[in-house]
Amino acid sequence: MRGGDQSELWRLVPYRVSNAEEMLDYIGSALEAQAAGTAIPFATVEKASGRVVGSTRFMNIDAAHRRVEIGATWLAAPWQRTTMNTEANT
Repeated sequence: MRGGDQSELWRLVPYRVSNAEEMLDYIGSALEAQAAGTAIPFATVEKASGRVVGSTRFMNIDAAHRRVEIGATWLAAPWQRTTMNTEANT
């Protein structure tokens, strides 16, 4: 993957993303959940460069109970411990 080894990023999650094909599968799954109405995925984009550096999701959407889970959140290693996540809502 671009940006060096990101394997530690995926160590504690139930899916593996270690190459471009697996990233396409990950994105495809997120979009399938969106189409099913159970998730709303977001890309985290660095404004200065326009580069996608992570992702997060509203997931397990339960409209009947007005409940949503925020999860599937990650940032590529170079943007961890920066203001990127704090500024994600701006």
